[in-house]
Amino acid sequence: MPSSIPETGPFPFASVPLVVCRTTWDYLGDSTGFRAWIAVVGSVTALENPPTLMDWNLHKCYLVELAQAGVPVIETRVLLAGASGAQRSAVAGGINTLHEATGEELAVGATALAALPAAPLYARIDLVGAAAPKVMEAELVEPELFLGLAPGAARRYADALCARLTGPVSPTGGEADRSRFRKDNSSG
Repeated sequence: MPSSIPETGPFPFASVPLVVCRTTWDYLGDSTGFRAWIAVVGSVTALENPPTLMDWNLHKCYLVELAQAGVPVIETRVLLAGASGAQRSAVAGGINTLHEATGEELAVGATALAALPAAPLYARIDLVGAAAPKVMEAELVEPELFLGLAPGAARRYADALCARLTGPVSPTGGEADRSRFRKDNSSG
């Protein structure tokens, strides 16, 4: 069983109207298992973010697709498995502070969100470059949303979750419920 799947035994996902995928920090160690988990769960209930979107977001190739859609992104090169010598890098020790986004940063973020292959319940679009912001990452699987930093952010997130639950849930869940939500709530 992949480590991304709860190890407390089988959970009856079909018995709940919505599953929100959060804090799956270990999915990179078993991306095949995680993909299988999101496919299974997404087939029996509404899963957020949508399974197709999470699957798309699991490999940084999405940056190339965003660039092709006109989104300014950092320079991106796609390497075949093994071609990089399995190099990994990480940034640690950052300080979380509230940053008031500029108009240009908001525009780049909105352009990135509009270019996604499915509408997310939650997302964090990470940008670099003050003069000409570029997307360096779209966090759609397990982003830290920093809800405590922006006034009202936690409430907006809770409201978005509640909105996913307000309509009737189809017996089969999954994409049917996400489609219902997008259609019924597309006006805002």
